Amino acid sequence: MKSLYELAVLLILSVAQQCVQSYSSSYKYIMADFKRCQREKPDVVLWVQGRLLDQQRRAVIRELLANKRAWPKDIRVTTFFAVGMCNSRKAHVSLQYEFEVFKDILQNDYHEHYENQTAKMISAITFIADYCSHSKLAIRIDDDVLFHPATMIRKVMGMMTKKSKNTYDEAEDYHSQRRYELSSNRISRLYKSLASLPSNRFTNPNTILCHILSNRTIIRPDMNRPYPVKYSVLVTESIYPDFCAGFFIAISMDVMIKLRELFAVEPPFWIDDSYLGVLQKRIKTVNVNANKFLLFDAPENNLRNAISAGTNMDAIAIHLTQGPAYYSQLAKANVYKELRYDYQ
Repeated sequence: MKSLYELAVLLILSVAQQCVQSYSSSYKYIMADFKRCQREKPDVVLWVQGRLLDQQRRAVIRELLANKRAWPKDIRVTTFFAVGMCNSRKAHVSLQYEFEVFKDILQNDYHEHYENQTAKMISAITFIADYCSHSKLAIRIDDDVLFHPATMIRKVMGMMTKKSKNTYDEAEDYHSQRRYELSSNRISRLYKSLASLPSNRFTNPNTILCHILSNRTIIRPDMNRPYPVKYSVLVTESIYPDFCAGFFIAISMDVMIKLRELFAVEPPFWIDDSYLGVLQKRIKTVNVNANKFLLFDAPENNLRNAISAGTNMDAIAIHLTQGPAYYSQLAKANVYKELRYDYQ
């Protein structure tokens, strides 16, 4: 006889084809545990951008990456899975069951589709800035990324706490220049939030760490190439500002709060990584280039190293070339149980 958990998985898989492309301009909450950060008081918020129907991958991530025993004992971590919605009552019921069990689903009312990744990012950043603002660091990952938590956080903290010229002084300049665009109430709320942030051993202020992509051409509809954006986006530009490959991004909490305020005045477009780069340029973030340590589209034979190498592993995180197929294989074979960390 199948367990309720197994039945929930089957329900999700059976309605996979029922989710169709759709768009929404509002991102109201459908499922969210608004008091989780208040209860758990995390230092680090791990936010996973994946698909609603990928319950198997969420199970593997909970076991390997979000497992609190895999993190250093003096660091508290909370994980959220950001998902959209689809036109299936069965999928909603199954996800509701998963939410009731784990309390880590963050669902908003945009439809689940590749071109709604910006909506997913905006919803996750808004939630974390509003309900987890006393955390020190937010880390966004895609659900086809693997890392060793203790190794990853030590390397990230070391790289994000190095001295830099770009501090709150530049952030002050930025907001002085933008006062005409932000209401006085928003300015007051923003500075009150920033002033209340705790001292931070995890990261310098105004800092983002990621795999940085530079000199990328803005693709327009008449170019007949992938990932076009409308002519109304970055009208006078032909090159995107430097932006982060979205598979792994570590963001200081003050930046999360600033981003949350900017959404109201900086029109979004559908390529989430590039849109975030536009916001980073406006805020003048310190962008820590971790390209050497964030392995993009790595072959799957790096999996065991990513899981078990511990402090000897050079990489912060590995993005798998065939992530969906490999995660499915990993879950079905219960291989991840052989790759658990030494928790002692």
